[in-house]
Amino acid sequence: MKQLPFILICFASIVLFSCSTGEDDANGEKNEQKEKSPNNSFSTVEIAGFKITDKNYDGLTYRNGDPIPVAASVDEWEVYNNKMKGCAAYVNFDKSSPYGIVYNGFAITDGRGFAPEGYHVPSDDEWNAIWKSLGDSKTALRPMQSKEYWEKPGTNSSGFNAIPAGYLSSEWDGVGKLTQFWSSTPTNPEIDQIYLYHFDIYDHSVTTWYDHSLYGMSVRLIKD
Repeated sequence: MKQLPFILICFASIVLFSCSTGEDDANGEKNEQKEKSPNNSFSTVEIAGFKITDKNYDGLTYRNGDPIPVAASVDEWEVYNNKMKGCAAYVNFDKSSPYGIVYNGFAITDGRGFAPEGYHVPSDDEWNAIWKSLGDSKTALRPMQSKEYWEKPGTNSSGFNAIPAGYLSSEWDGVGKLTQFWSSTPTNPEIDQIYLYHFDIYDHSVTTWYDHSLYGMSVRLIKD
């Protein structure tokens, strides 16, 4: 009977050790999942010497870890735009949309950093180098388009895999017919939160243009 307290102490120690080990395993699993999250690794394709992501970016945090707000309606989208604040939106405000997420230009130029460490939003020059390496404004089109979702699907021979996410202004437009990607290049460095260049893929050609940061467009990233 005198041995009973000693046995109970041993048993309690074993239980505590087992619980502690399980907690370490759980934390290890979470860390592994974090390393595999979209913000840390991306699938890329090399075009014109640039390693560019082959899917639209869908991150919802800035580089410093702060969240990027998600607008759930046009009214919410306009609230952020009126404040010149960065925000995101699921295409058609539908989280299940295959077209992913668009961002306003204010998110791209936010001082906290838009792209995750090791990546950047393509400049206007980089976009031009990429599509011009595939042909002219007509012949570069099909190699960059995905084989699905478009009214006139492409060949995706470049591996770029563009999907027609359209864009958001005061309403959704061009979904299924075109896609637009922000560049990091302002039209005027002194007002870099107002107008940015972007790269467009339509159902008949590709081009670069510029627009107000109020618009919502897709994003691709280039590996540094």
